[in-house]
Amino acid sequence: MKINAVISKPSVKLNNGDKTAIISAAAIAFGIITGAMIYSVSNNTVFNEICDYFLSYATDFTHKNKPEIFSGIIISYVPYIIAMLILGTSIVGAVGTIALSTVKSMGIGLLFTYIYDAFSLKGIEYCLLILLPGKFILIFAMILLTQSCCMNSLAIRKSLSNFENGAVPLQKYLLRSVVILLLFVLSSLADFLMLTSFSSLFDFT
Repeated sequence: MKINAVISKPSVKLNNGDKTAIISAAAIAFGIITGAMIYSVSNNTVFNEICDYFLSYATDFTHKNKPEIFSGIIISYVPYIIAMLILGTSIVGAVGTIALSTVKSMGIGLLFTYIYDAFSLKGIEYCLLILLPGKFILIFAMILLTQSCCMNSLAIRKSLSNFENGAVPLQKYLLRSVVILLLFVLSSLADFLMLTSFSSLFDFT
């Protein structure tokens, strides 16, 4: 007796959420790598001045109290978050969200590369101990925000091109945004705790 069996190769289908998550993560990773490469090949002193200003802000707490430090970290994310949320409600905002997150993540790569280039081993220690915990949460929050805004923008475009698909679930978009905003606050809190607790161990003057 012969048994004929056909074993089909399993196919993996990605939904829109998975696709946008992959694209968002790839864009942010590309931005970090590009930022590092731009610093490596550039002789422009503007980058050094920006990074020096950051280190001065992050290590000199002489005239700052803790609420000022924490609020300053959070405020630095506000323009990016507002721009992303606005793009997420636009029919042409999908590409903009990817581009904006790529540019934003370039700053992370540029900063880490500058600290390593300028301070060698001490710079690596500073990045691992103080910057990495908060920036890890920040990158995760940026991926989620980019995915959410991109998906909502695509949903708006789809609803306008085909009225039978129904209304765009803006309530879900707003709920996701609130949860993601909490991640940005958590990232700011991690930065705040690391900075205030361990910055005294480093002297970049």
